[in-house]
Amino acid sequence: MDRTATMIIPELDRLPWKPTSTSTLDHDADVLAYYDMPLSGVLGDGGSRYLFYTVTNPDAPERWAYVDIGACELDLMSMLADATGFDQVCTIVDQLTADQVVVVANCTPDLAITGHDVYPTFRDAANDTNKLDASQLH
Repeated sequence: MDRTATMIIPELDRLPWKPTSTSTLDHDADVLAYYDMPLSGVLGDGGSRYLFYTVTNPDAPERWAYVDIGACELDLMSMLADATGFDQVCTIVDQLTADQVVVVANCTPDLAITGHDVYPTFRDAANDTNKLDASQLH
């Protein structure tokens, strides 16, 4: 499987909840958590839908994960509505997106994207383990 087909590639100096010049976010419908800024939600880009989520402390949100949720979006949204705690969110996202790579944007303290890493699962991204390189994505 070509796993690069479902990846969003964050652009430098963008905000994490709008990681590309073509990404869209409807604040009323698509933001799942908000604290001075969107902390998690669903954004659109290039015909795909991605869950985004800060994987660091909301007071210093310098790492943001993105995973293509595609066909599982409705199941994901209903399950996340009942989730309590970060571990449960990771478990739900892992279960519903098991075959999807996760892109993590790295940001400055003022939230400008400086680069990104790629991980095999959402939990690996949250724990900053098992980074992939481009040769592992095909």
